[in-house]
Amino acid sequence: MSPSDEIGAAHAAPADAAPVITEKTKVLVGSLVLYLLALPIIGILGIYGSLLDWPADRVTDGLFSVSGWNYHNLVSGDGKIAIVLVIVILLLLSLAIVTQKKGFFGAMFPVSLLYFGFIVYEMIFISTRKGLIGNGLGIEMTLISALAAVLCSLTGYFMLRSLDAVET
Repeated sequence: MSPSDEIGAAHAAPADAAPVITEKTKVLVGSLVLYLLALPIIGILGIYGSLLDWPADRVTDGLFSVSGWNYHNLVSGDGKIAIVLVIVILLLLSLAIVTQKKGFFGAMFPVSLLYFGFIVYEMIFISTRKGLIGNGLGIEMTLISALAAVLCSLTGYFMLRSLDAVET
């Protein structure tokens, strides 16, 4: 064995040593998982829920139901407002994941809160109407989507914030 081999062997890592996983790698993997979980929950439930029934009667098994696309409360088709908010949230989520900037998650939070507040308002408005009308499946799907958007924005922001704390 030559002297250079002995020096290299003395400084080599043991064969059974675990690989070092940096905080940046953890955040990148966490961001990818967050995106892959949030995309179908926010996107699919939000968009399909906006198109399905918002007010519906559960007693007569759906003889009366109105799609969110056509439901008239604030504007003509309140489901259209929900779809626009979902698209903005998904755009901000995609930008946050691609750029790894917490500012996009920070911008996503108020939009998500607006979306959540809008859906809660609609659910209360529908629930307080006289008659057999109650909340339909569509508005319940959008509520799950809105809650997921709020939680996703907070998770992403604090995850990237913890990376800033480690780097400084």
